[in-house]
Amino acid sequence: MNLTTEANCPVCSRMMQFNWETREIAYFGEAMMIAGVCECGFRHSDTILLGQKEPARYVLQVTEIDDLDARVIRSSSGTIRIPELGVD
Repeated sequence: MNLTTEANCPVCSRMMQFNWETREIAYFGEAMMIAGVCECGFRHSDTILLGQKEPARYVLQVTEIDDLDARVIRSSSGTIRIPELGVD
């Protein structure tokens, strides 16, 4: 599903467009991707999972520079830990 809507920008109050698109995301299932941009430069994006799955654990080890290109998606109840940076 693809849909475009308009709403007032929270920064400048002009009308801005939001694009809504459903996608299948590996390990997560179906999700709604929302992206909006205003002429003033304000941007908003969000991902809403449309289904629910059992809890799972995934570990990404960064060993080379290309590993930093990985896209990490956290559910609203998920936790991201980066012990090397003290983020826990």
